[in-house]
Amino acid sequence: MNSLFVVALGFGLIILVAAIAYLVYLKRQNRLRRENLARQAIANRKAQVEQLYTK
Repeated sequence: MNSLFVVALGFGLIILVAAIAYLVYLKRQNRLRRENLARQAIANRKAQVEQLYTK
């Protein structure tokens, strides 16, 4: 019984660590995607302004 409890506790800890790592990964991906979208928006705006002034 005691060893079973220790094994269950170990699995619980492993799952907890994996879940936290996954959440950190998701937040990082989200931030990278937001930064890329912002960069694209800035580039698009620059292109629009350049088109206005080169006509």
